[in-house]
Amino acid sequence: VGETLGEAVDGGVRMASCVTEKVTELLVLERKGFQKTFKLFFQEQDKRKMAFLQTFPFFSRQLWDEEKLLKTAHFCRERVYRAGETIIEQGAPADGLYFIMKGMVALSREVIRVDDNGEKESICNIILTKLCSGSHFGEITVLDQENVNPTFPSKITCETKVKVLRLDKSQLDIDVFLQEGVLNALKEASYSCPDDNFILQSHIDVMRNLKRTKKVMDDLRGNLKDRGRKDTMDMEKD
Repeated sequence: VGETLGEAVDGGVRMASCVTEKVTELLVLERKGFQKTFKLFFQEQDKRKMAFLQTFPFFSRQLWDEEKLLKTAHFCRERVYRAGETIIEQGAPADGLYFIMKGMVALSREVIRVDDNGEKESICNIILTKLCSGSHFGEITVLDQENVNPTFPSKITCETKVKVLRLDKSQLDIDVFLQEGVLNALKEASYSCPDDNFILQSHIDVMRNLKRTKKVMDDLRGNLKDRGRKDTMDMEKD
């Protein structure tokens, strides 16, 4: 709902078929009518999206040809998510890059242990970091070229209402992204997710510290109670 499709903007030949997966209602605007009404609107929208993308170091004018960047901006789709909504599930196929325009998201990781019988057990679920407007995620779509089917290593959940630009994997100009300058800038600007062993050890350390803190607090409460009893007994003697 709310999406557009068709080649009226580009004026080109259809490059793919569109098949409905359920009953769908469409408003159809012929090319002639489009040229008179919405063409300028979409062009201005693409320019605004391009200006936003250029705030990221890996989309700078020094690294990108303006025509290619404008085309990339055209392929970016705006998405709005509610607070508490999951944008990406951990382990989902890495299918695109996301650029946060407004709001905040949390990256979390569930560490799972598989026993000898193949049974899975969730050991811990930890929030790794939070990203706000001006940040991005999904860079594994570009960075993991060795894996034919890369997946997202973390779950992405909205802390607030979130607005993003999403660039689908199928629309990536991968040759430009893999240029040394663009690739290095993307790596430097990306959050580096720790592996499961590091997360698990951090979880163990936190739990140990919590147990130590609980013991200290329990001892302190015990000392306060003993002191209170002693003070009461001294008052009774007096």
